[in-house]
Amino acid sequence: LVLDWKQSGGTLLVGGDSRIIRVWDAHTETQVLDLETNCESPVTSITSDQGSSSTFIIGFADGLVKIFDRRLEEEDAMVRSYHDHHSWVQNVKYHLHISGQFLSGSLAGEVRLWDLRGSDTAIQAWDLHHMGLSAFNVHSQTGVFAT
Repeated sequence: LVLDWKQSGGTLLVGGDSRIIRVWDAHTETQVLDLETNCESPVTSITSDQGSSSTFIIGFADGLVKIFDRRLEEEDAMVRSYHDHHSWVQNVKYHLHISGQFLSGSLAGEVRLWDLRGSDTAIQAWDLHHMGLSAFNVHSQTGVFAT
């Protein structure tokens, strides 16, 4: 089970070893949306945009990273897909200070910086741990990530 909680909007995103992302409204305690991942691999990480409650990023076990927009119809909600990782995506996090950018880290030791407005390849890449990476996170107040 993988989830993302956005307290300001009362939104809970839930995924895991299924092909569906469930969106819940915590204020009304109701499920508001089911989105197909269109991926055979399980969801390994979810993060929602802290400014907007409509977009979120999902990492998958096969290395894919996908961007979803809840404002669109369910069949059109997946708006972008990235293929630079070669293994399980450990975590995805929006960049704290730069709107439209996010970071992802994979078990292969790869960390990528992406720009949603740019190309389908990472704008910066770090291959930090050649023996693998067991954890990846981005500090919530500073521009620092840890592996």
